[in-house]
Amino acid sequence: LVVDRTGRRVIFDGVELSIEPRDFDAFVLLAEEAADAGGWVLRDSISASVQASTGRDGNPEQADRCINRLRAAFRNLASVIEVPRHAFIETKPKVGYRLAFAKSEIGFMA
Repeated sequence: LVVDRTGRRVIFDGVELSIEPRDFDAFVLLAEEAADAGGWVLRDSISASVQASTGRDGNPEQADRCINRLRAAFRNLASVIEVPRHAFIETKPKVGYRLAFAKSEIGFMA
């Protein structure tokens, strides 16, 4: 998994994911946490990221919709690669989300 912050792209297994601009920063939060501590990103942090991208008030439902769109981006690759049921994004109810990748599987470009 490669996250290109400057180009605002995510490349997985050589294929670029189709991530909406409003969801890109939230994905970066998930990737940074997975590459750093492998922990959970709080729903409030996802909501704040979406709010910053859209200029609209943030709420937990926005976080859930964002995660659903990110999962859909992975599922769209199902014809090319095997995608698990949770589409590489795990949920911890009432807490948040995390990417199901090891630190060594995540890289960043400027």
